[in-house]
Amino acid sequence: MIKRNKLNRVFVVFIIFCLFVSIITFSGCSTQLMDTSSKITAPEIKSVPFQGRWEIEKSLFFDDTLQIEEPANQWVGTIVELGKSSLFIGEDYWNDINYRIRRVSAEEYFLHRAKGSLEKLGLESGEIFVVSISSQGKFLYEFLDINKDEAIINIEDRYFYMKKLSEQVSDNHKEQNGEKLSSRADRTYEQRENGTSGILLGLRKPVKLNNTNMDTIENSFQKFVYRTLWISSKDFKLQP
Repeated sequence: MIKRNKLNRVFVVFIIFCLFVSIITFSGCSTQLMDTSSKITAPEIKSVPFQGRWEIEKSLFFDDTLQIEEPANQWVGTIVELGKSSLFIGEDYWNDINYRIRRVSAEEYFLHRAKGSLEKLGLESGEIFVVSISSQGKFLYEFLDINKDEAIINIEDRYFYMKKLSEQVSDNHKEQNGEKLSSRADRTYEQRENGTSGILLGLRKPVKLNNTNMDTIENSFQKFVYRTLWISSKDFKLQP
């Protein structure tokens, strides 16, 4: 009887010890997880596409079917500045822009837009990088990459050649005229809602590889062709 009581006490002590060790172990793990989660932060954006100070040097072309209210050359000489989250162009300023980058075929991108060859635009055949910029869910402008010092900007379905002036972005207009320029940008939104607007439609089509047998190869669509369409409207009417 005495031996049985001793065994019971030893067993109880062992159970208490195991519970104590388990509590300490799980407490340490939870603390470590909390410390790790508290240290997780969003990565800092060090550079963005087309970041820097640019100047629009010339108009490349525009669609003659549109009724042009103002000469396209009014944009020539305009300074464009792109920062991590801000865009300054002419007299308009946005401080909450978003980027959307995609790679498309140059020929297909300009299929229903350009009336000249790609060589006139300074572009080569093949794929190009296109960066769409928006603010508060509204499309603003589009940039096309030529090289690190040259680019094309799409302003209301008209294309202009830009040249980079500097990698740095000035902060003077943000500090002195930020509020004024932002309100002007808001008015520009309202004007565009009643005037020229459009959407970009990206399409992807599977292409069957050559020398494939549908009976023996289950998945013969191993290549895709990409195409981007610009559907524009003016005065609430679709443009051809």
